[in-house]
Amino acid sequence: MFEEEADEPRVRVDPWLRVRSNLRMNKTLALLFLVLFSARVGRNSFAQTTSTPETPTAEIVAAAKKFLASLDDAQRGTVVFNFNNTAQRKRWSNLPTSFVKRGGLRMGDLTQPQRDAALTVLGAALSPQGYEKVLQIVEGDEILRKSSGETLFGRDEYYMSFLGQPSTTEPWMVQFGGHHLGLNITLVGEHGTLAPSHTGVQPAMYELEGKTVRPLGHGNLTTLTLGRCDVDTVGVWDAANVFSAGLCRVSRAEF
Repeated sequence: MFEEEADEPRVRVDPWLRVRSNLRMNKTLALLFLVLFSARVGRNSFAQTTSTPETPTAEIVAAAKKFLASLDDAQRGTVVFNFNNTAQRKRWSNLPTSFVKRGGLRMGDLTQPQRDAALTVLGAALSPQGYEKVLQIVEGDEILRKSSGETLFGRDEYYMSFLGQPSTTEPWMVQFGGHHLGLNITLVGEHGTLAPSHTGVQPAMYELEGKTVRPLGHGNLTTLTLGRCDVDTVGVWDAANVFSAGLCRVSRAEF
């Protein structure tokens, strides 16, 4: 579980939508996720097999279809893969995209409305805390781009792809990632998993609007000192760890 110091405010960063606000982390949220398996919809259970317009899956699917509708035919052909495409499933890493090629659509190649629609998919799929964490990781990479002058970093160098068509009943996956971030969100009805996924950040801390931002907090994380760069990283390799971290909204499922 990630823990935050009680007296340190967290800063919400939305690098593409340019929305920022101050938040405090409630230390009990992670425990609540273990019981409710949802940041917003605690009534979902493992027994659910159908979805309604009020369920998280229906909201995720609606956001994904809206994103696809914002694309042209060529872009849709680039972003959607067969659900059983083994090669695409392996195209994720914590390394920059220039080192490990990603599939799908690059955020820097999208228009602002298309970027907004892509982020709406993530916002629907992740808990508020998980979505905030992703945005802060991306903003950290943008700060790294500006400080290093290296174009291989930055918010433009993140990719989104779907494996399978968005569905409230059939299996499909959302992939989003780039440097120090790899999310693999698999959904089957009201069940889902984020395994395997990886979250890290460089720099480990940064200043924004007079506030200190540390996307991965202060708890059970590994801090790696790489030369002059402090990097916070945590690898998520099973569904239980993902949900204890409070990243996802739908019920945990075993696949």
